[in-house]
Amino acid sequence: MCKQLLLKIAVASTILGLQSCQTIDAVIAQGSGELTFKTENQWEYAGEVAPIELSQQVKEENINDSWLGDPRRFSMIKVQYMGQKYPLYLVEPGIRCERDRCPREIHRPLCGVAARCSYFVYIEKDGEYRKVWGKLFQRQGDTPLFKVSRQMKDGVPACLEMGGIDAETWLNDRPQKGEDEIFRSRYCFNGKEYVLTQLDRIPENSVKTP
Repeated sequence: MCKQLLLKIAVASTILGLQSCQTIDAVIAQGSGELTFKTENQWEYAGEVAPIELSQQVKEENINDSWLGDPRRFSMIKVQYMGQKYPLYLVEPGIRCERDRCPREIHRPLCGVAARCSYFVYIEKDGEYRKVWGKLFQRQGDTPLFKVSRQMKDGVPACLEMGGIDAETWLNDRPQKGEDEIFRSRYCFNGKEYVLTQLDRIPENSVKTP
């Protein structure tokens, strides 16, 4: 049965309807009604945290064949918490620039206007890698880009929180915020992929990256 999820912009008390045929039944921490999140910001080279097969798959699925960079140098975070059945990988398909000027088409092949860049989330299951989230995303303020829930859903973290807003949501809904506010997006796993379940406006100086 289809269930209507509420996409909430908390500060403005505005509620937008978001239709989904999947029920989000994430495990709730300690009966408090709230998930607990851990900030993940220790980016490593993909070649140091994942098999080359994953890096190559990310390249083949998301980047033009003419790209000449080395996918082993993508930025990546591997998430494997206690009780988590399947490893989860946060991927930024760009290459760190180690000098003053670097060609954007090599180092940031999936970045566009308004400081938006594409990010991806893959899970590893039965020796195969599957993309479960991918968005052109605009990071905002100094909030953590990725926070991952400690609670599990189908063997992977139940929800992800990101400091900013994805381009699709922005273009479709045009949510408004104040000059000193930023968006915070929450995506939860529905058994197949991570879908947007909540969008909040928060003061820009309320949370800083540790």
